[in-house]
Amino acid sequence: MKETMQGDLDEAVSGEKEAKASYETLTKSKTEEVTAAGKAIESKTVRAGETAVAVTQAKADLEDTEKTLEDDTKFKSSLARSCDTKQAEWAERSKIRAEEIQAISETVEMLNGDDALELFKKTLPSEGGALLQFSTVSQAKGRVAGLLRNLIKRNSAHSVNLKMVLMMLKSKSSGGFDKVVQMVDGMIALLVKEQADDDSKKDYCHEELHNAEVEEKGLDGEVKDVETDIAEKEDEFANLKSEIEGLQRGIQELDKMVTMATEQRKDEHEDYSATAASNSAALQLIDMAKNRMNKFYNPTLYKAPPTTTLTNSPYGFVQISQHKSYQPGPAPETFSGDFKKSEGSTGIIGMMSQMSKDVEMDIQEGKHEEATAQKDYVENMGEAAAKRAGDSKLIVEKEGAKATFSEELATARELRGSKREQLSIAGDKLNDLHRACDNFLDNYDEKKAARAKESDGLKESKSILAGASPALVQK
Repeated sequence: MKETMQGDLDEAVSGEKEAKASYETLTKSKTEEVTAAGKAIESKTVRAGETAVAVTQAKADLEDTEKTLEDDTKFKSSLARSCDTKQAEWAERSKIRAEEIQAISETVEMLNGDDALELFKKTLPSEGGALLQFSTVSQAKGRVAGLLRNLIKRNSAHSVNLKMVLMMLKSKSSGGFDKVVQMVDGMIALLVKEQADDDSKKDYCHEELHNAEVEEKGLDGEVKDVETDIAEKEDEFANLKSEIEGLQRGIQELDKMVTMATEQRKDEHEDYSATAASNSAALQLIDMAKNRMNKFYNPTLYKAPPTTTLTNSPYGFVQISQHKSYQPGPAPETFSGDFKKSEGSTGIIGMMSQMSKDVEMDIQEGKHEEATAQKDYVENMGEAAAKRAGDSKLIVEKEGAKATFSEELATARELRGSKREQLSIAGDKLNDLHRACDNFLDNYDEKKAARAKESDGLKESKSILAGASPALVQK
């Protein structure tokens, strides 16, 4: 009995140590989980703040982009109209200037001819040197007048100015000739201004083409950046979706395992209850059998049992009554000598005592196994519940992150569409600039040279008029 109790005590101490170690391990694990959960909460809070800031910035960028798009669209329309108008005006001016140069040249040839000189001699006074000077002036006026009339007939862009010069040229006042020269100077200044305007337009075209190319290149880079960002977000979205599905499958598997463990624990408890009832009934029967044997072998140890009922016994309701005294009667004739009761008492009763110990050991072992199984079950169920709660919370967090990524993806895709539209507009703008400026830039040097020749012709005409100054006539 002492050895049995000592074994039970050692086993209980060992179980307590194991329980203590399990509790310390569980406490450490739960503390680490709480710490990790706190860090995760801090990280998610920071991420939520950063996401809110990013959303605000994206909305501001969208407003700026929409405003820029509206301004660029207006500028594109204005530039297209301006370039088309300027192109048409330039073509018309070029045509008229060429005609003007040709008319001036023909007029100069006409006024310098011999027939014109003879005509001037006949129509002017014949007074020596004065006649010669007057003829020179008249010849110059005639040549210039013919030139002006020819330019007017050809619808020169400066026809109004040329008519004013022609009117002043017909004047016989002494100051009219000087006014004609002033008007020619004005026309030369006009050509200079037109050249300056073309120079400005050239600089404008170069600058706008450069800016448009830079803008198109920048928008192309922005579109690629947005597409890269979309690809990354799609990968993160897919990862979150996969992780959520994995967590959901894990919870389903955990629920199945909990159900199986609960059914197994229930079956084990039912088996333990049935076994405990059987062992208790067996122990009662062995005690009753020992008492009955003591009645025969050791009457002093015999205890008269009351009528009782074995409860919790798989053998049903058993009624035990006081047995009558048993008289074995005389020994068979084959035996000799006196029969001694003590000869059989040690073996039989000792065997029953050993059976009782074995049954008690089974009962104690069953109790220990039941308690250990129940403790493990409770701990496992607690851990399973904690894991399920943690995984469910993590699913909620990941669903929130998934929703955030979904919104970010929608925003990024809208931004990509906006950037692509801006890129298309920038491309159209660049194409319009090329259509408006390429022909102008290609013909710029040629037009500049033609304008220079025209200016030289006007300067030569001015020199002709200056050579026939009325001051000589007065002399």
